Amino acid sequence: MIMFRKSLMIVFAVFLPASSLSSILLLITLTLSLLLHQRYQPYHTPFLNTLEASSHSIQLIFVYVGLIFQQSGRQNTQSLGSDSSNNINSDMINSQLSSFLFVVLLMSNFHFFALWIYNFRLELIKVMLVPG
Repeated sequence: MIMFRKSLMIVFAVFLPASSLSSILLLITLTLSLLLHQRYQPYHTPFLNTLEASSHSIQLIFVYVGLIFQQSGRQNTQSLGSDSSNNINSDMINSQLSSFLFVVLLMSNFHFFALWIYNFRLELIKVMLVPG
């Protein structure tokens, strides 16, 4: 399942042009993969299932934010010939949106990393307490 998902992601990234279509196909693939993972919980330990679900969620966030940036970039190129006061307001909104989305990406990665450290520490304690 994991290899199939990663293979599809590579095919979409390499063989499709950088467009909304490839981003939407990635979103669909990741969403279906997350739903299947939540349904079947393929790993024996809850730790690994939680990490995999969190990883899927972060990938979804990254692709969705990338799609937002891609759309805002298109709007900027279309508005180059319009009124300059409009462009200033648009640039300010885009700057604020970019800052907000950067914080969202940073926090989601921080959450995943903290979750990994916490669960890894618990698993390490379990291994060290079990007599060899």
